[in-house]
Amino acid sequence: MENEERKKIEHLVTEAVQGSKKALEEIIRRIQEPVYSLSLRMLFDPEDAKDTAQEILIAVITNLQGYRHEAAFRSWVMRIAVNKLKSARKSKAENKMSTAGNLDGIIDRYEANGWFAKPQD
Repeated sequence: MENEERKKIEHLVTEAVQGSKKALEEIIRRIQEPVYSLSLRMLFDPEDAKDTAQEILIAVITNLQGYRHEAAFRSWVMRIAVNKLKSARKSKAENKMSTAGNLDGIIDRYEANGWFAKPQD
């Protein structure tokens, strides 16, 4: 059964690369849920997971002709997904660090304006 499924997806990929819209839609239908599920597990935020899953699906579609049929198609898709998700997590962490760095500057400005000064008796 697994071998039949692999042959079916390989055939769909070949058809999609040759321009079959129906084959491409079927591929997306088959990988959409696993990609979103992985995105949610790695990003923990449904909105971020949804956005990143869409980016992953776009990357799969645009790189479909690069699939070499050496590994299972799902493995190839998940490798793309993991790479995109690692990048998304890194960007998210860098944004948090940037915000924390900005916080120091904000506190310094408020201190300079006397906002944190002790009240005088």
